[in-house]
Amino acid sequence: MTHFSLSLLLASKPICLKVVNLENMIDKTIEAMSIVISDEIVQASHLTPDEFRHEIALHLFQIGRLTLGYASRLAQMQV
Repeated sequence: MTHFSLSLLLASKPICLKVVNLENMIDKTIEAMSIVISDEIVQASHLTPDEFRHEIALHLFQIGRLTLGYASRLAQMQV
C-alpha cells in the first residue's frame, strides 16, 4: 500500500498531514502531494489560514473521506 503526505500551503504557512498505511511498513516510498492555495482565495473566504484548514478537514470528515483522527490531524487539533 502507499504511504503519502499531504501538504497544504495556506498564506505561506505549510500545513501537513502524513498518512501511513501500517499494513506495509517495509515500503519506504513516500509520495507527496502539495496543494497551493493563494492568499487571495484565503482572504476571499474571510477565514484565517487555520480556520481555512479546519474547514477543509471538517468537510472531508463530513463527507466520509477522512476519519475523525485524520481530520483532526489535518486541522492540527487533538481529539
